[in-house]
Amino acid sequence: MDKKYILSFGLVAVVLVGATSLVLAENMQDQAVVSPVPVNAKPMVLEVGPRGNVLLRGTVSAVGTGSLTVKSWGGDWTVNVSAATKFAPATSMDQFKAGDFVGVQGSMSTAALWTVDATLVRNWTTKKDLQAAKDMVKRERHNNMEEIREVMLNESPKNWQGTASNINATAKTLTLTVDGTAYAVSLVADAKVVDRAFFTIDFAKVKEGDTVRVWGPVSSDAISAYVLRDVSVGSSSGDLNKR
Repeated sequence: MDKKYILSFGLVAVVLVGATSLVLAENMQDQAVVSPVPVNAKPMVLEVGPRGNVLLRGTVSAVGTGSLTVKSWGGDWTVNVSAATKFAPATSMDQFKAGDFVGVQGSMSTAALWTVDATLVRNWTTKKDLQAAKDMVKRERHNNMEEIREVMLNESPKNWQGTASNINATAKTLTLTVDGTAYAVSLVADAKVVDRAFFTIDFAKVKEGDTVRVWGPVSSDAISAYVLRDVSVGSSSGDLNKR
């Protein structure tokens, strides 16, 4: 074959390949724009073992008295719960609502199609909400400690520790007995009141006989408290079940 034909054929092939690649690239780009993959999509799961053991994950579409309807691969699944079914993170059906993302372990029912007899139902939505609440409590404690530290850096009074008595919750005053000396303590308008673990508490939680630390200036036998920390009150404020 003549060299000029070979050269011409080669140039045509290169042009065709380049054009095809460009078309494919444009098509792929168009597809990426039209059908983006959700970044935060919760993956549905359906695994059935040879003995009928099931792992199912999906979204609750209905809550019954003894069952959940969970939308996952294949459509809607009925998840039967019994007295032997375990729940997480709570201990009852009360935690579930439509829209929750759940995980189910159990076995395929032999009595009905698309039905699982659950041994464990885990509410991932509730778990996430509880973790967010715990994180909020941690932030509260951290912020309180930072605010108290800031007050102490900007002022020059001292710490006083003693026993609380004559508590007036309305006026936010008390008597603090320190080594036999009684001081009249008044909280300033924006005083921080915290428990032993630095969680915010109401002044009304301070009780007669509590060991209390106050921080503020003294004038004669009177203390103006910027911070009151009741070390007799535990960290129950950090218990999510009591908040």
